Parts: sequence; C-alpha cells; structure tokens
Amino acid sequence: MNIDGSNSKKITQNEGLYPSWSPDGKTIVFSGRRNGTWELLTVSANGGNERNLSNNRSKGKRPGWGMIATFHPNGKEIVYAPVREKTLHSIHTESGVITDLGAPNISYSHPSFSPDGEKIVVNTRIQEGYDLVIIDMSTKEMPNHSRC
Repeated sequence: MNIDGSNSKKITQNEGLYPSWSPDGKTIVFSGRRNGTWELLTVSANGGNERNLSNNRSKGKRPGWGMIATFHPNGKEIVYAPVREKTLHSIHTESGVITDLGAPNISYSHPSFSPDGEKIVVNTRIQEGYDLVIIDMSTKEMPNHSRC
C-alpha cells in the first residue's frame, strides 16, 4: 500500500488485529474473529489461506478479545497474551501444543522475545500499575518477579 492509502491489498480473509512478522518475513501472526470467536491465526505475507492456530471455537473457548502475539526467533513457537484475559501462553506452530507460561493471578500483555529466543519481556501487573518483567524460557520463571 502506498503511504496515501492507494494500492492497498487485503491479506486476511476477514478482520485482523495485532499483527506480528515471523523472523523470515514470510508469515504474519494476528488475531481475528472467525465465526464469532477470537482466534490466533497466521497468513502468508502475500495473503492467501489463513491457518487457525488456536482453534478456540472447536475447543469451546471464547476469548473476550484478540491476542497479542510474537514469534520466537526460530519461527516454530509463538507466545501470546489474550487482551482481556491477560494470561500468557506459547503455541508450537507445527504441533499446535499450547503451554501455559504465566503464573496465576498475574496479568500479562504485549510479550516480546529476546533476539536469541531465550527470554521474553512482557508487561506484567504484579502489584499496582504495570511493569516490564523478563521470563526465562528455559525455566519458564520470572526470577523473583524482578522488574526491568
């Protein structure tokens, strides 16, 4: 699309929110409402068929809004935080296995991987207000809930 809005090309089949590029630049992960349910989806950067990673509708899950996601630098894992639920999860892009990363009763948003993929920085509400914390991906722990 040109800066003035001309020559735009839609790459999603329906609405899409919170996009993030894959490390190789070939794929975009985003949230979209499909059949009334918010899903985590991927699509080629050139457009085309979408792939539903979360399959929330078929699992009977109804997230209240979209999900903010980021690719692991190896492109095989995505970490995401549902906007309203403020939980933190990872999903393997090939197997679809979902892992809960967050601790109970802590709110998470806007995760982002370190360049080496060993850590995630995320907005977290531990007490009052939001802070940035780092989660070690090898242990899935926030050391002492330390702030950045």
